[in-house]
Amino acid sequence: MALMKFDLPLLDYDTSFSLWQVKMRAILAHTDLDEALDGFGGKEPKAWTKDEKRRDRKAVFMIHLH
Repeated sequence: MALMKFDLPLLDYDTSFSLWQVKMRAILAHTDLDEALDGFGGKEPKAWTKDEKRRDRKAVFMIHLH
């Protein structure tokens, strides 16, 4: 598989937020954490399982890193 790398500018007032949003969705989907963005099927956070809470934290950390 070919390695594809895209240089994206840092998020600022001139950069489109939607481009960053699409990039983050792709990164989270690649790491199988995109379900956290949808709230695990719309469940209330109090009803999340231990695994769902862990995956939610990992998704937040990935967003912080990028």
